[in-house]
Amino acid sequence: MKKKRRFKRNSAMGSTPLADLMEHSLRFDEAKRHDDQIPDEAELHKLETVENHINKCCEARRLGDWMSVLKEAEAATTRGAEASAQLFACQAEAYLKLHRLKVAEFCMFKARTYEAPARAYKSKLFGMISEAYIFFVQAQIENALGKFDNACAAIERAAQVDLQSAEVIGLLKNMRLVGRARSLGNELFKSGRYIEACSAYGEALSRDSLNSILYCNRAACWYKLKQWEKSLDDCNHALLIQPYYTKALFQKAASNVKLERWADAVRDYEILRQELPYDRELAEFLFQCRVELKKSQGEDVQNMTFVGKVDLVLDLYNFRTAIALYATTVILFKEASNEQCEQMSLVMNTLSTKYSSVSFLEVDVEQSPAIAAAEKIKTLPTFTTYRYGKLSMVLGMPSSEILESWIRYSRD
Repeated sequence: MKKKRRFKRNSAMGSTPLADLMEHSLRFDEAKRHDDQIPDEAELHKLETVENHINKCCEARRLGDWMSVLKEAEAATTRGAEASAQLFACQAEAYLKLHRLKVAEFCMFKARTYEAPARAYKSKLFGMISEAYIFFVQAQIENALGKFDNACAAIERAAQVDLQSAEVIGLLKNMRLVGRARSLGNELFKSGRYIEACSAYGEALSRDSLNSILYCNRAACWYKLKQWEKSLDDCNHALLIQPYYTKALFQKAASNVKLERWADAVRDYEILRQELPYDRELAEFLFQCRVELKKSQGEDVQNMTFVGKVDLVLDLYNFRTAIALYATTVILFKEASNEQCEQMSLVMNTLSTKYSSVSFLEVDVEQSPAIAAAEKIKTLPTFTTYRYGKLSMVLGMPSSEILESWIRYSRD
């Protein structure tokens, strides 16, 4: 009689067989309970291999070795585990701990949308009921994203599913304490008690070191206290967690300005411009920092002027003067009665905010026929580009996308 093979049990996985963890393995659960339904050797070997990787994943998580967690979770998938909500959640948690929040968020989305049999969520992983573990990870990610209410809701759900898990209950209690400290810090900040607010945010951070909002809030306190270096340090911590957190980027740029670190401030504002391309005030901040950077390098800044708007040119003399003032000048030739011209005029207004270093001009050919004649304009609307006073390109009736690409090319 053929001897039955037994799977090893890892306490972190609970007493439920591996088949309960992996959806595709559910059919083996019955096989291991009945002598007459034993799977073939190849399938049993595959399951044992997968279970071995899951066990290693559990141990790596216990040790906080998140790279190994990812490695073993990937190996489990490669060796036959296929997809599962639990594995996606496991990867999400590892990416979060490795400060790769966007990837963690994507893995969490896959975990929450993955369809599996209800019994698969009742198995245990890392000492937690699987469904609770998914909510447990979701709470951490929501918290890192600054969505504190969503995080609290997720951990409450986890506790409803598994009140016996020490990790779930620990995170639930911790988040409640963090919430109280955060609220206290906010109230103290509003009342101008910045030193005390720093202390409150610090207490919250001692319990939640992956909270970008808390770091940014404390950075604002340090800024108010004129502790620019400390403000920068907290901003950098926040940005390590959320690389494109605009509030932290603004705070960091402002601190760099106070420290007269113009190159760093320019870099911060340039990143913000990618996120907020049509923010005129931001464009002015960036321009001023560029001016200060050039001044600090001993360069002449007398001819540097913030544009950020579209000017109407009425005579040929002013036209010639205007195109010679800037490295790049874009001119729209139009007439008020032309609907296409008016549409392109709106596009020009938008682009002038986005590309503040470019001079944008408009010429109404009905008001200024001499300019149109000198430039040999035949159709409307027509765009021309000048580089340092010399004509570089002429384009008739482009789409807004083509026009913007053209401006980027001309500017560069």
